[in-house]
Amino acid sequence: MNVQATASDQVRRIKPAGQPSRRVVDSKTSVRQLDILLTWRGRVGLFKKSAHGSTASTPWELLSVAHAGSGWATDEGFLQCIQLLHVETGLAVRDILTIQPGPTVELVHGSQSTDHVIYVVETNHRRLALGPEYSVHRWVKKSRIGRFDGGADWLEPVLMAAVSRPSKSPELVHDTAGNKALLA
Repeated sequence: MNVQATASDQVRRIKPAGQPSRRVVDSKTSVRQLDILLTWRGRVGLFKKSAHGSTASTPWELLSVAHAGSGWATDEGFLQCIQLLHVETGLAVRDILTIQPGPTVELVHGSQSTDHVIYVVETNHRRLALGPEYSVHRWVKKSRIGRFDGGADWLEPVLMAAVSRPSKSPELVHDTAGNKALLA
């Protein structure tokens, strides 16, 4: 599925969840980034990174972390996702209703590209205990994100790819006894 580019120098390729990236060797430098689309009651969590001074100049973004190395296993992504959620929001596994791998979106800027590996996470906790990386957050209705000023340049294409993807059965759910279980 191709998504129309918003900038002429930006190219997007979207790969379905769970598919390894197949790269043609070229002169591009590539970085992998894990992005978490955290939702609460149909709203998306947007965050501002901590910076020296005011957060007014810092763009709104999803929870994210750069991933070092070339390989990316799904299990690694789940673990890193859960760790990032705990460290940066205070959420524990018991606070997660669902966690699903999303698509991988490649954004190209000239000779550099970034692969955004997306996980969609639903929580039942409105209040978050922000970690050291982020200074402020807010819950935004999906319908209002397009009108939301000050987002990171990669925010819109990543959100479009994650929201437009057909729903898939959750990877982590509560069973009838209220316990969490990973589905195979």
